[in-house]
Amino acid sequence: MSSAGQPTYGMLSSDDETIHGSGIKMPSPNTCRLLLSELRGGDYAHAGDQEAIERIVSKALSFDPTLQASPTLDVGCGFGGTVNALHTQGFLHIQGCDLDPAAIAYAQNHYPSFAFKVVDALTAAQYYPADHFGLITLFNVSYAIQDKNNLLKALSAIAKPGAILAIFDYTCGEGNSTLSISDFAGKPMHLLHLKHLSQDLEDSQWEFLENVDMTADYQRWYTSFLEKLDAQETSLKTQFSVEDIQKVKTTFEYLLKKIEEGTLGGGAVYARKRTLR
Repeated sequence: MSSAGQPTYGMLSSDDETIHGSGIKMPSPNTCRLLLSELRGGDYAHAGDQEAIERIVSKALSFDPTLQASPTLDVGCGFGGTVNALHTQGFLHIQGCDLDPAAIAYAQNHYPSFAFKVVDALTAAQYYPADHFGLITLFNVSYAIQDKNNLLKALSAIAKPGAILAIFDYTCGEGNSTLSISDFAGKPMHLLHLKHLSQDLEDSQWEFLENVDMTADYQRWYTSFLEKLDAQETSLKTQFSVEDIQKVKTTFEYLLKKIEEGTLGGGAVYARKRTLR
């Protein structure tokens, strides 16, 4: 638990290294994230697993049916599972970026067909061409970035006119804009406040399209996740430490409690980059 009495995931440092089968030294991936991947059945740590990806894709395509042929960037790609899942959904030109070198090393090793880079999203314009991507996705990533305004400006710079932005993340109500809970690294979670986000989008050449409230889905997903964790706890102990298992369990119990209390929500926000006239 953090000093504020909030749970943390207690992830291991990405500075640790291991030698993979190729003989190349690579940063060691976080064991708690590996535990999440095991439970979710794919190399992603976001809520909703494959179902969330399919729903985000379906809605994005409703705004632009040609997106699958456009360059796509998954921001905060983690282990690369979402990039791979987007490919199975018909997207042809997908890249991923993440701030965590260990996660990128894992993604490059497990999904060599795709391009992954260690990139701070706030400096994305330094790594990608201007006006390039037709779709940019963020799956449970924006909560980790406090400066939403500059994040959206950075993504706007690398999005082509008419591009679709899909942000899938935790949300907060009108009276909870300062709510903070701990993420994997024990840092505050900066939840999406829709009123503030609308202004940030406007400031960043993004046109707000739609907000989809998925709070009930988050509650269902996290309830199911905890049930699965309980059911598989014995077998998980053969791969992961008791400490890791307990930290993941405590954190998701906390998140679910906040959802049930109504102080934490979830949703997807869609926007389109404005075409300059």
